[in-house]
Amino acid sequence: MSLEQVYATILYYLHEQEKITNYLTEWIEHGERMREIQKQNPPPVAEKLRKLRQQRKAIKQANESEISLR
Repeated sequence: MSLEQVYATILYYLHEQEKITNYLTEWIEHGERMREIQKQNPPPVAEKLRKLRQQRKAIKQANESEISLR
């Protein structure tokens, strides 16, 4: 990126701060809405990974309990 492009970007930001702030706010809100929708309706692979994590955690806890009983 050239110095001229850097200055142009800064100048654009300074002239359009409200527009850029609104855009970023909307983008963040959109991302939050999409994450909430995905949380409510997880894809099958995400559900499978969640179950695998729970199984591994249970196995790890069982192993740790067994070790501490010795």
